[in-house]
Amino acid sequence: MRSAVSFAMNRVLPLTIAFLLAIPPVLLAQASGSISGRVSLAGEMPAPVRGATVSLPGLGLVAISDSTGAFRFERVPAGQHEIFAQRGNARSPRRQVSVAAGETVAADFLLAVAHVLEAITVTGNPRGQTTALEAFGALTSVSWRDLSERMSGSLGETLDGTPGIAKRSFGPGSSRPIVRGFDGDRVLIMQDGLRTGDVSSSSGDHGVLTDPASLKRVEVLKGPATLLYGSNAVGGVVNAISYHDFTHEAPPSGTSGFVTLDAATDDERVGGNFEAQYGANGWLVWGGGGARRSGDYDAPDGTIENSSTRMERASIGGGRHWGDGFLDGSVELNWGRYGVPFAASFEPGAEPIDLSSERMALRLNTGLRSLGGFLEDAHAHVTYIDWSHEELEGEEVGTQFSNETLVVRAEANHRARGKWSGTFGVWGQSRSFEAVGEEALSPPVDQLSFALFALEELDLGAVRLAGGARLETNNYDVAAGLPDRSFTGVSGSFGVNASLAEGAALYASVSRSHRSPALEELYNNGPHIGNLTFEEGDPDLGSEITTGLDAGVRLQSDNLNLEVGAFVYDIADYVFLQPTGEIEDGLPAGRYSQGDARYMGLEAGVDLRVSSDLRILGGIDLVRAELTTTDDPLPRIPPLRARLGLDVHVKGLDIRPEAVFVAEQDRVFGMETTTDGYTLLSLTASYTVLSGSRQHVVSLRVKNLGDELYRNHSSFIKDLAPEQGRSAQLTYSVRFF
Repeated sequence: MRSAVSFAMNRVLPLTIAFLLAIPPVLLAQASGSISGRVSLAGEMPAPVRGATVSLPGLGLVAISDSTGAFRFERVPAGQHEIFAQRGNARSPRRQVSVAAGETVAADFLLAVAHVLEAITVTGNPRGQTTALEAFGALTSVSWRDLSERMSGSLGETLDGTPGIAKRSFGPGSSRPIVRGFDGDRVLIMQDGLRTGDVSSSSGDHGVLTDPASLKRVEVLKGPATLLYGSNAVGGVVNAISYHDFTHEAPPSGTSGFVTLDAATDDERVGGNFEAQYGANGWLVWGGGGARRSGDYDAPDGTIENSSTRMERASIGGGRHWGDGFLDGSVELNWGRYGVPFAASFEPGAEPIDLSSERMALRLNTGLRSLGGFLEDAHAHVTYIDWSHEELEGEEVGTQFSNETLVVRAEANHRARGKWSGTFGVWGQSRSFEAVGEEALSPPVDQLSFALFALEELDLGAVRLAGGARLETNNYDVAAGLPDRSFTGVSGSFGVNASLAEGAALYASVSRSHRSPALEELYNNGPHIGNLTFEEGDPDLGSEITTGLDAGVRLQSDNLNLEVGAFVYDIADYVFLQPTGEIEDGLPAGRYSQGDARYMGLEAGVDLRVSSDLRILGGIDLVRAELTTTDDPLPRIPPLRARLGLDVHVKGLDIRPEAVFVAEQDRVFGMETTTDGYTLLSLTASYTVLSGSRQHVVSLRVKNLGDELYRNHSSFIKDLAPEQGRSAQLTYSVRFF
């Protein structure tokens, strides 16, 4: 069987190089001007702010203020543009600037502490950074400050409770985000725009090695732009954004970074992370690392044995900007080990089971800007990931997994032609997967994927339209006499963003997406404790076709931040584990089958300023999912959930009591059991000190104040392991600029 990675090096990588070489030379200069100014912190004697982010959201452009607070944008297209600045929890209002060809416009900003900040995204806009207000689909952006307050050992735990996002788990170490009720291969986890290379989508006991404490922010995207990243992102894209600033047009000079320390009582967790970068004369270097440990956690009715976790990471990188080009490279190493509670109880006589994972990611990014002619800019990204995973029974290795992946992505933004702008590109992935041992359910498989994609936008002023398309092919080359499979399909979407008034926007989209069956759905065969099922794959499965409708409204002002959205997805030939009614090797048997399904729901979040020192916070989300061919509910769907809280602000201190109300989940699938409703109370207090070059945040969060005994319906072991009891967490974070 040929090596998928070497095959990709001979096929996919040359296509990327050809893509970049096809960039035409500069043919036509666009009429443009410049914007320059200074950012200061409001006060009796305004102080210059270093490290502030100044954004032109309509163009996707970002500048970073220097040690004097100065910033500058070059080659800004002539016309009217919105611009704003923010840093930490301070921002300026949006303002309009008029740029004329060949002229420089002055724009100075005074930052003041604000309780409602602009939600930033790079995932939702291929042209660069933009904000939630301009997005064509539902968007969640969790900032560095929010991450530090919510600090947990996994992405699933950290994002849980955000409208539309829940967690799937087989204990704390394997927690993974569920988006709109979708899990597994229908939610795409990425880091800095490329896939993480793990196999967390394939099993309930497999986790993600990304440490939330190491991130600048996390973005969760739904809607038309998900087609830029993969046809298996029908639920959404979760993109973990690293700290370094190399994506900016001109990297910042000087030293910047952060340090975060956290500790919690219930599971005796301790952790620390740092990142630092230094820029000078177009060069930028960065590095960081971190580690965290937790012991077995305490539920209200006792300790959950073998639920401890540990995680370490290290990264280093650097690169250079020259004129209108850039090149950078990095290497990241991750190690993790965590216990899988109660897994041994499904194997008589087995030792406690731990999972140990290692990940090495090598990444290269390059690009050209301000190309002229038809193209505005183009860039390419290549990542090689070597991921390995061992399932340990005591200290004996039961099963070994390896997943070697090469991912290549190249894209270009074409120059705006009148009211039209857009992006097109190519993507390729080569994957070699192998499992050896007791739980080696699949034979070795080589997977080769390739895609062409495009996203076009029409700006009509108050109304903007976007249409996207993706042609993707996935090929499986498998040993052991099983049939090879090949799937090719076209996905498309159309979206609208309409400005209703200043700070108000309506968005809607309709999409049709094609998802190829995942490797485990085709070829798994055997007892799979991670999914509590004896799995029988079906090599004859066909592709899923999803038709989706997504709509919502956003309101944003100094006094109100509101988003309300609803969605419905009809899925033809939905792939699911159909129980056979038999017990094999002590587990319920299930066969991967297909039928039609529907997901529908709503999600809303509100932040209302009642007075200068008091805000009301709230949210609600609901998902209803079922097989329409049989009217049976689908498994592990999160129940109705609502939250209500206050934010009392006294100078630099914020005090936030909150109540989360979760309904009973009695719509269950097959042998799945119901889950009782519950109410959780929490209290967060954080103190922020903002200076010209430092931002300090100290936060204390007490979760489950009432020590409520409750169970997460999306946990594979909810009937055996209640969730965490009362816990106090202390976090200190400092960002320096």
